[in-house]
Amino acid sequence: MRLASNLFWAYAALFLIHVASAQKNEEHQDLKNDLMNEDIFSFKNLLIGRTDFSDFSMSMPTEPPTPAPTPAPTCDVKVEIECTDIDGKDCKKIVAPDPQCASDDINTISFTYLGTKCEDSATAQDFKCDDFESGPSERALVKCFDDSGNTIFSEVVSEGDIISVLNSDSGSLSKKLTCDVNDVSQGTRRQSVEIDTFDLALKDIYGSLQLESCDEKQCIIPATFTYTIENIGETTMEITVLKRTWKYTQLINGEEVKVTDPRDLLKNVKDRSVKSRESTTADEIGTYDVCTIGDYKMTVNVEADPPGKKFPCLADDEYEFETTVGCSVDVDITCVDEEGTDCAERALETPPLQCDDGENINVVTFTYIGGGCDQSSNTQDIPSVIECEDFNGAPDETNESRIICVDESPDGGTFITKLFDETVTVGEQFTVKGTAGSTLGDSIFCEIKQNNFRRQELKINTSGKEDLYLKDVFGSFKLESCDEKDCLVPITYTYSITNVGQGPMDITEVMRSRGDNTVDLLDEVGKKTLEFKESTTLEDKDIIDVCVKDEIEIIKFSAKADPPNGKICFDSEQYIIVVDPNECRVDVEITCEDKEGRDCNEIPSPNLKHVFDIDQYVIVIEPNECRVDVEITCEDKEGRDCNEIPSPNLKCSESPEDLTFTYIGGDCDQSFNSQQDKCEDFGVVPSTRSRVTCKDDDGEVFDSETVTIGDKLTIPNSSNTLRGVLVCDIFETRNNEKIQTLNIDTTSLSLKDVFGSLRLESCDDESCLVSITYTYDIKNIGLNEMDVTELVRERGGKSRNLIGIVQDTSLDVGESTFAEEFEDLDVCVTSEITTTIRGEADPPADKP
Repeated sequence: MRLASNLFWAYAALFLIHVASAQKNEEHQDLKNDLMNEDIFSFKNLLIGRTDFSDFSMSMPTEPPTPAPTPAPTCDVKVEIECTDIDGKDCKKIVAPDPQCASDDINTISFTYLGTKCEDSATAQDFKCDDFESGPSERALVKCFDDSGNTIFSEVVSEGDIISVLNSDSGSLSKKLTCDVNDVSQGTRRQSVEIDTFDLALKDIYGSLQLESCDEKQCIIPATFTYTIENIGETTMEITVLKRTWKYTQLINGEEVKVTDPRDLLKNVKDRSVKSRESTTADEIGTYDVCTIGDYKMTVNVEADPPGKKFPCLADDEYEFETTVGCSVDVDITCVDEEGTDCAERALETPPLQCDDGENINVVTFTYIGGGCDQSSNTQDIPSVIECEDFNGAPDETNESRIICVDESPDGGTFITKLFDETVTVGEQFTVKGTAGSTLGDSIFCEIKQNNFRRQELKINTSGKEDLYLKDVFGSFKLESCDEKDCLVPITYTYSITNVGQGPMDITEVMRSRGDNTVDLLDEVGKKTLEFKESTTLEDKDIIDVCVKDEIEIIKFSAKADPPNGKICFDSEQYIIVVDPNECRVDVEITCEDKEGRDCNEIPSPNLKHVFDIDQYVIVIEPNECRVDVEITCEDKEGRDCNEIPSPNLKCSESPEDLTFTYIGGDCDQSFNSQQDKCEDFGVVPSTRSRVTCKDDDGEVFDSETVTIGDKLTIPNSSNTLRGVLVCDIFETRNNEKIQTLNIDTTSLSLKDVFGSLRLESCDDESCLVSITYTYDIKNIGLNEMDVTELVRERGGKSRNLIGIVQDTSLDVGESTFAEEFEDLDVCVTSEITTTIRGEADPPADKP
């Protein structure tokens, strides 16, 4: 019985071994069939259900069983994928560079040729692009020139080819780059683009050219995929298959592109025969775009055979990573008048200021300015024509006023027709016009009341035959328009926000500044999520005064946006309107007197009888006066005139060594910068005086000092460059309580960035504040010696007597002296600074 039992389990084991082997290789199917024939199953059936094997053992064959065959050798393999750039950095850790190129001294740039038209451009730069005939084709001759006309690139390219442009003399590129796209066969020009090299951003599209690199900033990254194949079995193996599949999805110019690229890499394997516990590799070199949003997946499959090639072994691996980029936003401002004419093209022309054209005027518009008759300024200077009289202290500029205007009858009789009767406030415009479309009378009479008390009466000639000019002031009225001549022009600003990046973005901040007034317009944005090349617009109404010389209106508009992944983006724009009326006014008067000062109409006739007389009149000239001449010059430390000082590069380097801030006080709400800064207030708002302590993210203190509003705070770091995050704590000086904390990313700074109570003024050699010197030269150009007694400087509405800094106040004839004044000029802010100097001196007899 024991023998039978042992034989059964021996055959059963042999059966299972062959069946298992057959599942790995179909060549063993016959063996499986043999083991499952009727004899074996019959033998097995004899054993099933029996308990007494005494008789059975006598009938068993006497031959020994056939030994089990030796199993064929097998293998076991493992494969892994690694991806690195040329510096050995893992592809998963590579991030896109800051898309903004340097603002000057760029040496090399490269483009991808797209073959697209000008209308497909996507850039914040205001560049020039013209298409000719049908535009660029898939294959073209591209020629690029510097601003001197020198050819710096000329090659035939196809869609997807890289164009590298560098200066022929190995220096930096010129400020302007012109590229022509020509037909290959006929040589005719199909497109021409003019690009400013000082305002470039990676992935911007200029017609048929897309920027891929600028100097060290590269979008197309060379990468090496290394496939390591390891023999983890017990026998030597032969690699027979190495296949990889490269699958990726990219968001290119707003469209999703999917690519599958399979490839056989068996020929790349360095050693196909691999011993047990050893390995070999295969390398593949390629590129991928880190400036394009994408998901990438590399899959590799390997097969190997053991000796005898009976049972191959398999392995696979995957390598996945993604690229994320920030967004790019472009803002623009347009301005048109009511007729749709661009404000710049219209030049906001000043109308003729004279209203008197010989005919009665139909309608006039005034601005109510309040105040008394003493501020009148006009040329209706005949008392019978204009009258202004104040009552009860004249109109108060802080109160509402009721204005009643009536028309005088043509014959100068009683005032018969009420033309206007409303309540107005200071700064408000109101219109007086004839009734039922008729003209105004020869004069209008207006009464101004406050709290039912009469405050002023005015009589203004509107006959068209007496002087009447726009901007004339009559008591509390200032004339703004007469008939079709108007000083106040309604205009409309349109602000556009365009997504010029690679993917969608969400608008998070929209600010508009007009003069000293800054408002957040985010709630007025209709569509806050913008896809590639999608835009949204806002409108803003305003009125500009075109009759005031040197009237300057500066509109600033900015927007921030967030991409799904990556850094936020920011752009700003400004629109400047300068009014320079092409108009002058002159008032002439005639007087006639004789030598005795008598009016010519009052000179009596002489006695006609002949008489003789003699007299003598002696004139002795002793000049008892002085004349002084003063001049102003303004220069910086390098001797440049203040009007010629250039603005700095607003973008700081990614590793600044020194930073200078102005302490401006205020809470975190006034922060204005292009980074996701962290600013936290703790109840009390930083005010006039605070203590500021700045340190790096490791706790090393760079500076700690007490400052007042307007003081400069310099963060020095002489040992090495600032790195990472700069942490600044602001403390109340009275109790040393922390009231604000700032976390500033020093790798992404721009001059004039505002972080809570600090405003960035300089980084390394780039500074908004330039030291300038005003020099006031004083010269005695009279005939006598003189003593300088006053030197009064006026600037920004403030006056200062500088006599204390004049080098020498006693001047002989022809002698000069001077005074110097030192200031910091902010060259990062658009402004117009007027300085007026007035000098006074006394001659010997003390007559200035």
